[in-house]
Amino acid sequence: IFEFDAGLPVPKPGARAFVPASGAPGTRVLIWGHNLFDSSVSFNGVPAGKAVSAGPNYLWVDVPAGATTGPIMVTTPGGESTTAEDFTVN
Repeated sequence: IFEFDAGLPVPKPGARAFVPASGAPGTRVLIWGHNLFDSSVSFNGVPAGKAVSAGPNYLWVDVPAGATTGPIMVTTPGGESTTAEDFTVN
């Protein structure tokens, strides 16, 4: 494994969709989109624990305690992306 720095800006993430659409705190959620490396995630502003990346297009994260219904925000070194749909906390 190696890293090559071409001096280009880090690309902005794009959180496009997620499954399941709802769940209680502790539910594992799969988020997909693009440029999702080195992500932190929040559910309607409540930070989640460590996001597990499965490559640049997918990541898993557990719904944190205290989360409320609202969008999911993914933050990477390239910026932020918020889902168009809300995640419903049961």
